[in-house]
Amino acid sequence: MTSQAPARMTVHWLWKAIYVLGLVFFLSLALLSVFMNQLGSALVFLGFSALMVLALVLARSYVEVDDDKLFVFGPPFGKYILHWDEIISVETNGIGYVFRGDDKALGFNTMLGQKAPDVRKAIDEQIARRKITVARVKQTPTVMPKNVRVQ
Repeated sequence: MTSQAPARMTVHWLWKAIYVLGLVFFLSLALLSVFMNQLGSALVFLGFSALMVLALVLARSYVEVDDDKLFVFGPPFGKYILHWDEIISVETNGIGYVFRGDDKALGFNTMLGQKAPDVRKAIDEQIARRKITVARVKQTPTVMPKNVRVQ
């Protein structure tokens, strides 16, 4: 087996720009509401601003696929690793993936990812090379990470 550089998918820069613009927009509305003495509206806009901050934190997420493992970094929730040797089956609709092993599970979605085709190609190559069972599903598969978190 030849070793290659990992395929890495990050959140697309366009989504990050949208989150920044949303943050600026809602903070501006909150400030305007304070100047107009509308404190209730200001609190609502600050709440939306907080959601944009959360979206920006989540946008730092990335997925790496290499010959040995799947690595998912999902701030603020943590880092997750599942080695290919541990994977028994995969559920996918071609965009979302759930990888299952003995008492382990890891899932992610490649819809909004920058370089997502490279990651999907690397996954397909590993699945074919290792002859992992694949279940094609119509809906996007989802799962909470199970026994794959690293410190």
